[in-house]
Amino acid sequence: MDLGDLYQLAGQLWVVWLVLLFAGIMVWTFLPRNQDRLKSYADLPLNDDAEER
Repeated sequence: MDLGDLYQLAGQLWVVWLVLLFAGIMVWTFLPRNQDRLKSYADLPLNDDAEER
């Protein structure tokens, strides 16, 4: 195994790692126990505008 093969393997492992990380974040986001908290976070920018008026 030379350095080129090692570089190619490392690149493939990074792609797999990033896909798994993205899938994990998506699953965590859509879990029912997190939806209420995340919906309140989504309303934060709108709440700031309402307080200034």
